[in-house]
Amino acid sequence: MKFFLHHIIIYILFLVAQKTLTPSLPSDLAVSFYLQAHKLIFAVYHLTQAGGTVKFETLQSESPVTWLNEVLVLLSVALHRAQQLRDKVRDLCLFFYITNAMNIFLIF
Repeated sequence: MKFFLHHIIIYILFLVAQKTLTPSLPSDLAVSFYLQAHKLIFAVYHLTQAGGTVKFETLQSESPVTWLNEVLVLLSVALHRAQQLRDKVRDLCLFFYITNAMNIFLIF
């Protein structure tokens, strides 16, 4: 787990988004924020190198976003309805394609 987390932190360090902060962060700091369920999470990673080994500290802050859960549910419902509509349009197109093909066949 520690090996995996170390690679994620190195990845975050070299993201272009890290370079867009003004003033820029020191090269041994990385920040990230993300949504997890109904919480906004902000994390700061501090890397230090001592004796050839890289160590890191993680500071994390969580803040509940009360309306986010409802938004996620509504987005999920909207995605489901859009997929249903896509399936119905596809079926309708297939029906018209088959109907036209049969009409052409019946003409000849």
